[in-house]
Amino acid sequence: MHGRGVAVACALAAVFAAGCSSGDKPVALPSLSPSSSPSANPSTAIAASVTAVVRIYYSLLNSPTTVANGQALAALMTSNCTCRRVATSTIDVAKKHQTYFGLTKVVSITPVVDGPTVADALVEYNYGDSGIKDSQGHVISRSPGRHGSKLLFYFSLVGGSWRISQVRSISNGQPT
Repeated sequence: MHGRGVAVACALAAVFAAGCSSGDKPVALPSLSPSSSPSANPSTAIAASVTAVVRIYYSLLNSPTTVANGQALAALMTSNCTCRRVATSTIDVAKKHQTYFGLTKVVSITPVVDGPTVADALVEYNYGDSGIKDSQGHVISRSPGRHGSKLLFYFSLVGGSWRISQVRSISNGQPT
């Protein structure tokens, strides 16, 4: 497999669904800052911005396991979000020359604007069998895939950019 997904759902301490490419090439990402062009409806612009952050997050989860991608994940999050464990785990695994394998597919993103500086998004996703492989390709850990998993992402506007401030598991979904 060339990508990785992280089944961040349920419990961050549990298992990550992830991928298997290696290398330390950063992934080019769109801006997290709100557009400077005027919008007819600020709520629509906010909803689009938090949706973009979710898409970037999952794109990184499905990207190669590298220190740079772990750092890019961390940049999406507030400094006090417990969800940063996803980023630090990615960095730790990459430094050990291990890789995540698996793939996460976003089914839907439902953003809700709670105010000019806060929003949330309900994300439904599916993921296949996943885990961690060592540098020789041997499976270190494995978790079965699930479908219909749901996470609630909370966002804060920090320094002009939307950041993930909390992630809460809503549903573990069903086995695939």
